[in-house]
Parts: sequence; C-alpha cells; structure tokens
Amino acid sequence: MELMDNSPYEFIMAASENDFSRFSRFVHRTFNGTDCIYFLKGLRHIYSNFGSMEDVVLQGMKDSGSVKEGLSHLRLTFFSLHHALRNEKHFADVTGGAAGKRLNIFLRSIEVA
Repeated sequence: MELMDNSPYEFIMAASENDFSRFSRFVHRTFNGTDCIYFLKGLRHIYSNFGSMEDVVLQGMKDSGSVKEGLSHLRLTFFSLHHALRNEKHFADVTGGAAGKRLNIFLRSIEVA
C-alpha cells in the first residue's frame, strides 16, 4: 500500500513506467517484481477499458450464464497484454481444472446477475 501512496486505484490509473518500477524489487513467495508490475498494468487495462473486473466477469457470462465462463473471460482479458508466461501461474485458470478459490471469494463480494 505504501508503494502506491495508500491509494491503489489512483496509483494504478495514473502511474508512469517510473512509478511502476518501484515494484521491481517486490517479492512475496513466488510472486516477484515482474509479476507485480504486470498485475498492476493488467488491472489498469481492465479499469480503463471495461470499468471493473465485475464487468468483465459479467460480459463473459453473457451468453452461457456460466460463472466458469465469466472467470475464464476475466483471465483472458487480464492477460491480453504482452506478458511473461510466468505471470500466468498467479491467476487461476478455471478452464484448466483450477478451483479458483480466490476468484470465487471475489465473486461473493459482488452481485452476479
């Protein structure tokens, strides 16, 4: 939070490449600075182009009504920017058999239509 001046949304939306570079030394278990920087940019891509992660999930559910399809669409959208393959291991792939526990916890915090 301190690296984002205690305003994560505002930081993500306004950050320059130099601002993102403060995360280059970030490490938490297997999540490193490269991963962190991509995740910040991935979130900015979603917020700028879709409004919210919820909107991306709902868009993915539009045809089938399937939560699994919604979560898959969120993952595809999140990784639509150029990224290192290693970044993908930190975001559950429900179409690949992952349970997506954290993603389902996220869904509990929103109302899915």
